[in-house]
Amino acid sequence: MKISFELSRRSAANANGQNLRKPMPVMTPEHMRAYRMVYDWNKRMMRSYDAAVTDNYNADMRGTFGDAGSEILTSIYVARSRARTITKDTPHGRAVQRAHQNNVVGDDPFRLDMRIGEFQTNKQGQRKFVEDCEINTQIEEEWKRFGWHENFCTSGTISRMEAFRIIEASSIRDGSIIIRLYRSFKFNKYGFAIRLFENDRLQESYMGKDDEGNEIRFSISFDPVTARPIYYWILTRHPGTLFGQNYSGLPNTWRERVPASEIIHFNNLRNRAEQDVGMTEFDATVQPLWRFHQFEKSLTLASIAASVKPFVLEKSAATGLQVPEEQREQLVNTQVGGPYVTAEPGIDDTNDPSVAQQNAGTRSSTLTPGSERELPFGVTAKILDPKFPHEAAHNFRLDNLRDVAIGMGIAYSDVTGDFQNIGFAAALQAASAPQTYFKTRQNNFIDQVVRPLFREWLKSCILKGIFDLDIRKLEDYVAAAKWKAKRWAFVNPLVQAQTLILLLEAKIMSPQQVQDELPDGVSIEDLYTMIAEAQQQAEVHGVTIEGIDVTKPTISKGEPLEEKPAPEDLPGAEGTAKVPPKSKPANPVRSAHKTGKIYILRHGATDFNGESNQSEDRIRGHLNVPLNEEGRVQAHLDADKLQDCGIQRIFTSDLSRARETGEIIGDRINVPNKSFYGLRPWNLGPEVQGKVTKDVMPVISQLVNKPDDKLPGGESFDQFQKRFFETFNGIVQRNKSRNIALVVHYRNLKLLQALNPDGSIDMGKFIGHRQDDVPGSIHEWDGRNLNEFTTPRFDETSNLPELMPRPRHLVSDRNWDIASRLVAGYGDGLPERNGH
Repeated sequence: MKISFELSRRSAANANGQNLRKPMPVMTPEHMRAYRMVYDWNKRMMRSYDAAVTDNYNADMRGTFGDAGSEILTSIYVARSRARTITKDTPHGRAVQRAHQNNVVGDDPFRLDMRIGEFQTNKQGQRKFVEDCEINTQIEEEWKRFGWHENFCTSGTISRMEAFRIIEASSIRDGSIIIRLYRSFKFNKYGFAIRLFENDRLQESYMGKDDEGNEIRFSISFDPVTARPIYYWILTRHPGTLFGQNYSGLPNTWRERVPASEIIHFNNLRNRAEQDVGMTEFDATVQPLWRFHQFEKSLTLASIAASVKPFVLEKSAATGLQVPEEQREQLVNTQVGGPYVTAEPGIDDTNDPSVAQQNAGTRSSTLTPGSERELPFGVTAKILDPKFPHEAAHNFRLDNLRDVAIGMGIAYSDVTGDFQNIGFAAALQAASAPQTYFKTRQNNFIDQVVRPLFREWLKSCILKGIFDLDIRKLEDYVAAAKWKAKRWAFVNPLVQAQTLILLLEAKIMSPQQVQDELPDGVSIEDLYTMIAEAQQQAEVHGVTIEGIDVTKPTISKGEPLEEKPAPEDLPGAEGTAKVPPKSKPANPVRSAHKTGKIYILRHGATDFNGESNQSEDRIRGHLNVPLNEEGRVQAHLDADKLQDCGIQRIFTSDLSRARETGEIIGDRINVPNKSFYGLRPWNLGPEVQGKVTKDVMPVISQLVNKPDDKLPGGESFDQFQKRFFETFNGIVQRNKSRNIALVVHYRNLKLLQALNPDGSIDMGKFIGHRQDDVPGSIHEWDGRNLNEFTTPRFDETSNLPELMPRPRHLVSDRNWDIASRLVAGYGDGLPERNGH
């Protein structure tokens, strides 16, 4: 037998600068003899690795010299088909697949937590990251809607949850799956959707070169330098389909060249460096699973046989000492069930006594339960006793399933469904390695599938104007997306919860890391919001939430609520000094989280306010009346008062008088602003807006008493309060843990003051007027009682003069007197008038 090894290599450039391929050298039989001589010499010297030694015990062990692609190509079709049979037809194969789906994907796969924002520096030089809650919440909500079945896939029948479970199942069962991206999709508002293809669409045996000279392996064209996929040659029909026959005369199946930018080829975790496609995760467990399945069949048959208790009839004949030889043959022929004498062809033997005695042609009788039958002479019943269960059956089953669990990287209990005789410590230890493996698969899933899909979806949303974001910062937005993967319920909740708490108090873990380890963990901001809501509701209902030291939970013996005596009160403890309890640092998760305060401001004065150059107050409504000089001074004074209040966000109406007030305050205290149409005041229409307030108050009162009525071009009272409260509540809900300021208008402020706890409006408070509701006024709400406002007392020292020099536009004596009067009671006030 002649064996040769071909070694290929490229030569350097020849004299003409051309790259030429040299003839491939061939290892001749002489070289093989030298190789065997070295091998034998090495073996005699006992220098070989034990893995390479062949003896009587491993003579049937096969090795391979092929690359990863060669191994897969020769095995993928059979291995994949067998893996599909295992997961389709055997319960334990289905359990293995479901275990991967449940642990890697779960029921709410990869929740999105957007963290778009910017770092801001306060006056003390501290940098703080401030999230843009508005856009973050909008992206999170739209991402949820995109996951609905009518939006996610092109077919409109598969949701994101189901698609992700299919993707994970396909990767472990088939080795890979094809996800095709459809941009400019017309059937949802996002302009983007996906379609899933089984990896059978990539004919692995399709090899060669494409039109551009690129190598094709496994139906994929690769760049010769970077080895990146360039094109995918996808079969237009599944090679095993029985549906969709065409009648055009063209072949039923052909290849479509699809750019790699339109494909996500998600492979099972690969094991070799030059592996182009994934291999089924069942490659090492198909055989054990099938052996187990076959063994279960044999056990079932043995169980049925043991339950039925079958028997056979055994006949006996007299020995030759008792019966003369001439009678022996006749005796045998006359016994029931004896040898059957076949008559000659065409001869009727029904009257033959010997045939009748043998019961020839008659049916055997069946014994029913409780019946009796006397067997003929010489016939005995012999019961068969198939031993079940076999003494080795149980251990065989357990060992086989243990091999499957090890090969698939999952917990043994996930394969067997058997949780008997498993202690907490053993269960924790058994779950550790599988959970690490599942986290690895989760990270790979996020990197290969979730993040690329999110990038394409977000890009399409920005281009379609769904989000007001800069497309040039797309990668920054993608990097700001954090994904919450599936986590697992505690095996021993008490011990594991205590462990996390101790790590938290020792400052080894952060509150966010603790949340990441919980099955239903949330962002730390959402956690604080929920705690604040719970405490607020507890106070409303008169419930006290006291701190509990959960690091030392114990269950005492005795009756419920029975008080145990203190150690110093026990008999024989006289004279024992009482030891004061040790102080314990507060845990940031368990300690009460203070509800953020809300400062509600009325915008500064305008020319339509009574104390300005207009003789009387006028209805402003949706008229875009700007601040006047007095209003700007009021805004600066408000900023000075709010300097040390810890304001983190400012929200204003989009009308100029409110927006400018917020901008002045925000610039002074270095806080971002956001404007909303919903914070506008009541739109009373052109018939009322701009007119003297006292002249139209009867009309306003009539509209309040008839909340569904409205003037032409305006909105009814119910429309006004619905619009305002929807916007107001949305802002409050998203910023419960923050101190925020809202710059609103007079009737927005009155609406908040008139709101009753049951949601109704006190019309008297809404129509009435309070002396502290002047332009530039500040009202504080602690987040508990919506209809109880207070006017906060601020520090009596104002640093306004050094922060805000006298504006050049304050030139009149009257305006400067107004400014001086505004700061009365806040210190020295503004510099004395210098003659301007």
